[in-house]
Formats: sequence, structure tokens, C-alpha cells
Amino acid sequence: MDLRIDRAMSEPFWKELVDRLKDEERETHLDPIRREIEWRNPRATVERELLEEIAGALGRSERRVQDAITKVHALMDHEDDEVFERARREAMRLKRDLSIHREALRFPRDPEFDRRYPIPPARRR
Repeated sequence: MDLRIDRAMSEPFWKELVDRLKDEERETHLDPIRREIEWRNPRATVERELLEEIAGALGRSERRVQDAITKVHALMDHEDDEVFERARREAMRLKRDLSIHREALRFPRDPEFDRRYPIPPARRR
């Protein structure tokens, strides 16, 4: 088996990202990440900082979904259907974005995802 493939299958994706971050000669698209973390520090420090950034971003995504769902639930009795539907569509978009974010981080699919983030059904018109 190719060593690169074996390594990719056995190590978390962020370990390779740390290697790429520390290689300052390549991949300028990583510059935004380099601005957020002290990538010239020892590897263990860079790994910890990167994981903290990843966790923070995921937490912010989840909070946006929860806030949007709370807003939809608060609008359930709102007279204007369009106000409710706009909030509902936004909550659905944010929930989809959170799902994509989790997939990008290679989290396993959560069978309770829809139960964890319940969005009321559309109103019948």
C-alpha cells in the first residue's frame, strides 16, 4: 500500500493540515488560517490551536442553528406566514450548513441530528 494513502487513512485530517501550515513555502490559500494561529510554534502547540479553532467554528455554527430554530418556534403563532417561512428557511439553511460542516470535519453521521435540531413544518396555505 502507498505510504501516503496509509498515513491519510490512519491520521486525522488536521494532522496533515498542520504539516501544510508549517510549510511556509506553499499553499497561500492557508494564509487566513496562518493569521489566526501561531503556526511557527512547536507542532503540539499548533495542533492544539488548530483544534481549538475548529471546535470554536463548529460551536458557532451550532449556536447559529439553535438561535434560528428558537426564532422559528417563537414565530409559530405569528400572523404573517411569510415572516414565519423566511425564518424557517433560514433555520433550514443553517442546519444544512452545520451538517456540511460536520461532514467536512469527518464526523460520523449523527442518527439523532434531525431530532437534535427540530424545525417546525411549513405552514399550509
